[in-house]
Amino acid sequence: MADGAWSDEAIQQAVYEEFAWDPEIQKTDIGIAVRNGIVTLTGTVNSYFMKWMMERAAFRIAGVEGVINDIRVQAIPVVTDADIAGAIRNALEADPQVPADLIQVQVDRGVVTLTGEVDWQYQRSAAENDARRSAGVHDVINRLTVRPRSARVEEIRTGIGQALMRGAEVDAANIQVHVEGGHVTLRGTVRSRSEREEAGKAAWRAPGVTAVSNEIRVEPKPAPAGIEHVHPHPLREGMTVTGSDNQQVGHVEYIYETEFQLSRPHKRSIRVPLTAIQAVRGDEVQLSLPSAQVDALKHPPT
Repeated sequence: MADGAWSDEAIQQAVYEEFAWDPEIQKTDIGIAVRNGIVTLTGTVNSYFMKWMMERAAFRIAGVEGVINDIRVQAIPVVTDADIAGAIRNALEADPQVPADLIQVQVDRGVVTLTGEVDWQYQRSAAENDARRSAGVHDVINRLTVRPRSARVEEIRTGIGQALMRGAEVDAANIQVHVEGGHVTLRGTVRSRSEREEAGKAAWRAPGVTAVSNEIRVEPKPAPAGIEHVHPHPLREGMTVTGSDNQQVGHVEYIYETEFQLSRPHKRSIRVPLTAIQAVRGDEVQLSLPSAQVDALKHPPT
């Protein structure tokens, strides 16, 4: 197997471990099959939100090229379409991010369709999240549109470029921004799916943007030479980090060219150089320094 390439068996095992590790994932009998980097999920869960959570968890695994989500939703007890519509309407009205009076909700056999026009993409996403969390929902079709705003193409392009440069989560050097009217197209390469998503969010925040085509490719980099791999998984987001004394210090939040960002409970995140990694074992990254010395590492820029 070439450096940086992962076998389907390694990806399958990583998805199983991610489901077991994430406390938000329902512990149920879900089938996971992988072929050529494409993950297929099968089984039954009790909510559409859980189906969506499992899909996102599978996408967190480096090496995953796509996810086919064939998980079925079986709500217990059975919820009527009228009950679902009422619950979603209440959730939209209670959500301060959502202009509920601009959104129409239709439900047909558990499939929710949202229609209307909002001012910002974050409002569109928030409304979909509210619908996704409602009991009895089998699927959500989001047909909300973002109202066009007056903005010059160069202002949109410059604003997005500056936002990408400011963001600690995105390496803007390899991203190109193309604007036609209010339609933004992003191209280039990044190292993780989360970095790709952050770039898309940055583009949507620009005034005047009505559509974003995110054509950025994810090209994960292999872990640097010299790191001991006791397990076929390379470094990836969400892994547990321990010191050389085996004391847990946090989790991998983002991965960069020469360092990774360490998320720590009740403390600020810090940057850890990849050269400080002693070993990668399964879902655990062990550092070459004891947990008490981790605080001496640098904080990310604010």
